Amino acid sequence: MIRPRTTPDQLQHLFASGDSVAEEVLRMYFGGLYFAVLKKVKRPQAVVYIIKNQSGKAVLRLSCSPIYNVTNIANSYRRYSQLGVPVPTPKVSGALNDIQYILMNYVTGEPFTFDIAEAAQQNAAADAGRYLTRLRQLPCEGFGYLDVAGVGILSDWSEFLQTHYPLTWIRQRGYITQAESDLLHALKRHAEYPEAQSRLLHGDYKFKNLFTNSDGTISAITDPQPLAGDPLWDFATFNHFSYREQARQGRSYGDSLFVNIRNRFKEAYEAELGRKLHMSEVRSVICYEIITGFGKVEDLLKGRLDEVEGESRRMLEYLRQKLREV
Repeated sequence: MIRPRTTPDQLQHLFASGDSVAEEVLRMYFGGLYFAVLKKVKRPQAVVYIIKNQSGKAVLRLSCSPIYNVTNIANSYRRYSQLGVPVPTPKVSGALNDIQYILMNYVTGEPFTFDIAEAAQQNAAADAGRYLTRLRQLPCEGFGYLDVAGVGILSDWSEFLQTHYPLTWIRQRGYITQAESDLLHALKRHAEYPEAQSRLLHGDYKFKNLFTNSDGTISAITDPQPLAGDPLWDFATFNHFSYREQARQGRSYGDSLFVNIRNRFKEAYEAELGRKLHMSEVRSVICYEIITGFGKVEDLLKGRLDEVEGESRRMLEYLRQKLREV
């Protein structure tokens, strides 16, 4: 999978300088008022600080990621909020010492996990579908990852798919048959977004970015990686991450728990949309699920870890079964 990535040098700079940047940002924002860092969390491409001050809690996120532009993220949150989608409220954003920062209000709830009751999982899937339907209303210019002005850097959606998910290696390495390869490329041709007007996508619409209450209802949708393109990409991303969790847990392709979650998500999405997805839209979703899945298999196989290879092999089998269903 070809995708902009944070370099090792950028990550080293982030982890080495993050605390000093965080302190400077917080002092600038709070002035002489009291604040304290309650918790610091290192993520693969970011550092997150939970802050407490006189008015309550806040969250400061630092990143060097080339696709994590804080101006675009703050603007996305504001546009989501106007549609009634629960998101963090950005307070201030910018860059300091080559590190981007965004300070937001603290959201209640916890990141979605599969440890909650099945009824709560269904509630989370339903809310995820409803809110995603609202997000597809947001227009955007260009296609692909956004520049600093919030415009997609590519001329059309098919260029994004070909640039970031060429998939030529899949057949070359023998992971799929020639017939499956032909079908996959036919799907990619059908998945060309037919509209000139792109939509603002979340870009990372997965379980870990959905904060839920105890009953599973969503309290906040977080951490977008704004993208311009086909709104069905976010739909497929949700499904893709459900397949990944399914593979991680070692479950079968037709496992009822995960099938029910995806079905509930789709039902709520269509109910909010006011119609069923057209067959052309279903084909696009399947295509996006498969190409993002194969992209992840490539990433996993590079790890050469037994557990990761087991997950990637299960993912590969899911994807081949989905191709056979088509």
